[in-house]
Amino acid sequence: MAANTVVDWTLQSNANGTAIWKLTVLIDTANAMAWTKKTPKQLDPTRPWNLVVSMDGEVDGQACPLDIYLGYSDLAALAGTSAITATDAVKFQQIIDDLGYANQTTKAFLFAPTLGIANVVTTAAIATGLKSSIPPAPYYLFNVNGGSVLEARTLTFLLIQKAL
Repeated sequence: MAANTVVDWTLQSNANGTAIWKLTVLIDTANAMAWTKKTPKQLDPTRPWNLVVSMDGEVDGQACPLDIYLGYSDLAALAGTSAITATDAVKFQQIIDDLGYANQTTKAFLFAPTLGIANVVTTAAIATGLKSSIPPAPYYLFNVNGGSVLEARTLTFLLIQKAL
């Protein structure tokens, strides 16, 4: 299995006091996992932020969950092609049960440390918006967990956060 190509997070825009960072993952077809690098230090984990994930097609013919990991040091990283190995990071929760649901190729998530309502993490409840209460952490990392091998796709991750 070949490694996926993961590009670093880069600041795309800081218009109107809203920062937008972008990262892309080019999936190798022999892999069952596709992961991101840790989020930028500039993301403030004590305030709400959004994640937008877009794909250039269905990622897997089976359910394809997306997980969030909490990184607890500057060395936080994910690796792996058929199983995930986490360095200085721990899986916190699944944030959606099927990233590729019904060929919907873009999904948006709200993350807030003090969300006052229940998490929404299933495709069955997607109409109400995907949202999760997550604890502040120095970094966050994401993993697409295929049921089998993934399709050759490009995943684009955007982080969006309004400045104070």
